[in-house]
Amino acid sequence: MLDAVAAGDIDLAAAWGPRAGWYAKRAEVPLRVEPITDTWEYLPQVFQFAIAMGVRKGDDDTKARLDEVIVERRDEIDALLEEYGVPIF
Repeated sequence: MLDAVAAGDIDLAAAWGPRAGWYAKRAEVPLRVEPITDTWEYLPQVFQFAIAMGVRKGDDDTKARLDEVIVERRDEIDALLEEYGVPIF
């Protein structure tokens, strides 16, 4: 689907933001990633959810450590998301 947009076969596509951002960043033609914001009209196409990590239920120590690492390494995480073109809206 994203190849079809890049080739000019279609004008737009609804895709998961991280995948679309990664593709757009590497495409040979300029592509723009925009969030779908009219959730009423486009409700079936809304793909917005947080990227998350999970641990086993009751594994509170691991969860707490992951939360600490996310805070401690926020700048590195943000840089990695930027490098891969993950849209942050």
